Amino acid sequence: MTRVARIVLAVLAGAVAGSLVNMGLVNIGPFVVPLPEGAALLSSARLRTSESM
Repeated sequence: MTRVARIVLAVLAGAVAGSLVNMGLVNIGPFVVPLPEGAALLSSARLRTSESM
């Protein structure tokens, strides 16, 4: 395998690994820092009323 192909594969593997780590952090974020009581994200109107909490 040429050096350029190895570098391209390394960059692609890094992008995939970084995406997976980011997705994991986004998914576990609400468990680490939960939303305040009464916060509602179901509609934009309810989200606006939750902003003042």
